[in-house]
Amino acid sequence: MRSAFHAASGNGGFTLPEVLLAALLAIAALAAGFAAYGGTLRSFDGTATLADLQREASTAVEVIARDIRSGSSVTVGAGGDSLNVYYFTGSYDSLAARYSLDGNNQVVNINGVPLIEQVSSLDFSTADGRVVNIDVLLEDTRRAGAGDDIHVLMSSTVACRN
Repeated sequence: MRSAFHAASGNGGFTLPEVLLAALLAIAALAAGFAAYGGTLRSFDGTATLADLQREASTAVEVIARDIRSGSSVTVGAGGDSLNVYYFTGSYDSLAARYSLDGNNQVVNINGVPLIEQVSSLDFSTADGRVVNIDVLLEDTRRAGAGDDIHVLMSSTVACRN
């Protein structure tokens, strides 16, 4: 009978505890939604960064591999972070390409032009002067301090064909 009285008198509104509870639930739902959205954005950013590093590493290794395949022999520097590619010109070997890791974490070519940046380590190795193993480790330094370290290791073994 009481509910009929409230409906008839126009006092059928919500009580203060009911309004506060509804507001609290709405705030909790919004906070959960924003947290999920933020996580999705961080995940997308990390995935995009990883894809960029993989593409850069793959391109750099392919450029170096193309020069090695065109060469007749190679020499690796003492630390393993430099490579010379030679072409046989009929009577002697001529230096055709050079790749090395500079002090700015860049792989540079014979002219000092950067081929790739953000290189943590570069390692060339050869046993016979014709077959070269290339290992390039890239690290995303733009996200330093973000708590998400992103590293890409690209390896390839390439043989001189000439």
